[in-house]
Amino acid sequence: MKNFVIILVWFLGIVTMVSGQKPWGFGFKAGGNWTTIQGPVDEGEKVNYQGGIHLGLEVSWKALPNFGVFSGFGYNQAGAKYDYDGDGYFVFRSIVKDAVVTGHTTTKLLVEHSYLEIPLGIYYKPIKKLELTGGISANILVGSIAKGNMTFTSPSNGGIDFSVLLDYDYLKDNAGEVGGRPTLKRYVPNIYSKLIRGVKYDVPQTLGAYYFLDKQVEKRKYNIFDYGGFVGIKYYLNSALYLSIKGYWGLTDITNTSTDFRYQLDPTNPNALPSSDDVDKNVIYQMSLGFAF
Repeated sequence: MKNFVIILVWFLGIVTMVSGQKPWGFGFKAGGNWTTIQGPVDEGEKVNYQGGIHLGLEVSWKALPNFGVFSGFGYNQAGAKYDYDGDGYFVFRSIVKDAVVTGHTTTKLLVEHSYLEIPLGIYYKPIKKLELTGGISANILVGSIAKGNMTFTSPSNGGIDFSVLLDYDYLKDNAGEVGGRPTLKRYVPNIYSKLIRGVKYDVPQTLGAYYFLDKQVEKRKYNIFDYGGFVGIKYYLNSALYLSIKGYWGLTDITNTSTDFRYQLDPTNPNALPSSDDVDKNVIYQMSLGFAF
C-alpha cells in the first residue's frame, strides 16, 4: 500500500507539470457492475453475483502517440448475494445473561459496498478505435450495508421457530443493536419470546450487523481500504464516445477476523462466536459508456 501511495503521488506530480501541455486529456464514464466477493464458503452457503453502478472521472497523459498513463477518481459499488441453509445458532440477548442455542438457520443476505476509487494505469492503442488498459486501483470504503432475512428453528427448549429481518450497517451499527434507521431503532418491536433455562428472552423484529456481540465493536467487519489490479478494453464509436469493459480483482482480504463470523459454532468452543480467518476479495466486472476529451 505504501508503494502504491508513492506511485500515485509521483503520477499526480507528472499530471501537474504537464497540465499546461496538449498531451493531457480528461474523460467521464458511467455504467453497470457485476460483482461478487470471492473466498472460501461454508457448507450450505452459496455466494452469487449482484448488480451495481459506477461513475468515474479520468485524467490521462499521452507519452507516445499510442501509449500513455492515466489516473482519476470514481464511485464504485461492490458486494455479493449470500444464501445459507444449514446448521446454525442464535444468540438470545438479555440483561440477565445471553443464551446461545444451536439449530437450523436459513439466511438470505444482499451485501452492498460503496467505494471511492483511485486508479493508476497505462493504456495502449493498437489501432485508432481500440484501447487496452491495465493497472492498479486503491479503494476507500464509504458505505457498507446489507439487507435480508433469517429463519431459525431448533427442537431444544420445547421448540423454537421464528423469522427476523436483517438490516445491517457495518460501519455504524453497535454491539447488541437492533437493525434499521438510527432514528427508528428504539421503536423496533419484538416478534418472538422464549423462556430458556428460567430466563425470558425477546427477539426483535430486525437485527443489526453486530446484534450477537456483547462488547464494543473494535473492528468493523469490512476493512476501509482495498486495492487490486484491473485490465480493460475500450472501443471508440467516434473520436470521443466509447464503450468499455473492465475487470477488477482485489488483492487484499476485505474482512476482519474478529467480526467475520461463521454460520456454525465451533464444537471445541461452543460458548464463543465462531470467527473466520478466511480471505475474502472483491471481484468486479464493469461495462461503461464514456467520453474522452
